[in-house]
Amino acid sequence: MSNALAKAAAIRAALGRGESDEAIAANLGTTLQAVRVVRKGLGLVQTRGMAARPQTFVRQDLVRRSPAPAMCRVQGVSACPWRGRFASVDGANVAGWGQRRGEPRLAQTLALCRWFSDNGVRFVCWFDSNFRWAVRNSNPRHADVLEQILQREPGLFKMSPAGVTANGVPRKADPFVLQDASSMPGGLVVSNDLYRKEVESNPQGFGWLNQHPDRRVTGQIAANGDILLGDDGRIRIPVNDDPMSYIR
Repeated sequence: MSNALAKAAAIRAALGRGESDEAIAANLGTTLQAVRVVRKGLGLVQTRGMAARPQTFVRQDLVRRSPAPAMCRVQGVSACPWRGRFASVDGANVAGWGQRRGEPRLAQTLALCRWFSDNGVRFVCWFDSNFRWAVRNSNPRHADVLEQILQREPGLFKMSPAGVTANGVPRKADPFVLQDASSMPGGLVVSNDLYRKEVESNPQGFGWLNQHPDRRVTGQIAANGDILLGDDGRIRIPVNDDPMSYIR
């Protein structure tokens, strides 16, 4: 690992512990600008006198929130079990939970990310390079919402580089999802994908996914369209089928 990559990894770890920009720069012998570049990439903002907190993924004056009791209902659990941790979300995978192939439900991904934001979970959400086309083919209006999210919050919602692999397959976000989770202490992967190909090709970098299954958060969809999060589905997250409701 190069010195630059090692320094960036150390900065990400310090940010994950909630250290201030000034303390990180002093302790690691780097510049404030370097720390703030990494902070921006993680979607974090610094609050004076407080630990870093996540940006909400839309402007607060545009948010139309669902009532807190509904959005934060956890069945049989007193609080979000991942509060204070970092989650790397496979946005395309989440959008496909319970849906027909080729008909992603963008609202599921946005509802999940909203719930994370409301419950103290820092996150980055990655989409496959061809996801925008899948959404547009399914619902052009929802594709417009996706573009707005990508433009407004590029530090939180990202798309893998366009193009195809050597086998002619559109590039997926899987390596980026795993890399972001790997870069943070106890980082979570939110997906139903097992990532066998990525783990087999890079066991040193991604083998932790098999060694620590608790760092993979899975989900399913209830009969009424709600997200049931976790292996036991104890966390229920209501989903508004209109994704625009999450950015108004």
